[in-house]
Amino acid sequence: MTKFELSDWANVAEIGAAAGVIVSLIFVGLELRSGTEATQAATREAINQKDLAFLSLQIDSSVLAIANTKRRTGEELSPLEEDQLLREQYVNFASFDFSYSEYRRGAQDQESWQRHENIVRIVIENHPHAKLMWELKQYEFTPEFQKLVNGFLLD
Repeated sequence: MTKFELSDWANVAEIGAAAGVIVSLIFVGLELRSGTEATQAATREAINQKDLAFLSLQIDSSVLAIANTKRRTGEELSPLEEDQLLREQYVNFASFDFSYSEYRRGAQDQESWQRHENIVRIVIENHPHAKLMWELKQYEFTPEFQKLVNGFLLD
């Protein structure tokens, strides 16, 4: 039976320490990657919120409330009310486009996206101002979202 010398134990300890360093580096790398992805997602969300806030500045909620009531009751809309309904749909679809991008990136789960997808389908199929907005502005949305919404219109 061979007896381990102190130098042999030192070599074993050195190998163990090196393995520990490698495992630690892998762990740190994974944590950095995870942190980077979270930071990127938070940045995308902040930019999206700023975009939506900017777009919403062009919407007057009191005019929009009246316009939506008139639309539901079949009353004639003023040019301002028509414009506000189109802008409302643009903001809605900009939000849905972002949500769809996050879903495709894996940052949003299937159930959350499915709820949004159902709303997009119902709105584009049933809301005349959503259809008109889409005809006028669809090319301002991501190509993937355009394909999705245009697919709803073809169904």
